[in-house]
Amino acid sequence: MIQAVLVLGILFTAAGVAVMVSPQGMIRFVVDRFRTRGALYAAAAARLVIGCVFVLASPESRSPAYLWYFGVLAILAGAVLPFMGLERFKRLVGWVASLDVSLVRAWGFVVVALGLSFVWAAL
Repeated sequence: MIQAVLVLGILFTAAGVAVMVSPQGMIRFVVDRFRTRGALYAAAAARLVIGCVFVLASPESRSPAYLWYFGVLAILAGAVLPFMGLERFKRLVGWVASLDVSLVRAWGFVVVALGLSFVWAAL
């Protein structure tokens, strides 16, 4: 299971770098793909899977509490997201699309830092 955390950490890092390199491209990607009920459920399912991976892998990691807390947070986010409703989800996607490019780039840096911390915890 710890290998899955390593892969997720690498994916997070790559996504963060992509956001930093092309924030407008990533905004377009999000806006184009995340406006349907299916996207809402896919986002919730992804959070649930990531959360479960982190929780299950936490005992064998370098920082069990760190991965466990992020896992629980992801599980809670995945459980709540479907109850948000499609209209709120669309507004959230619209809000992301309206963010200033420099702020989006800063969030990319945060995602890179989180990804690298997950990689470190998995090694």
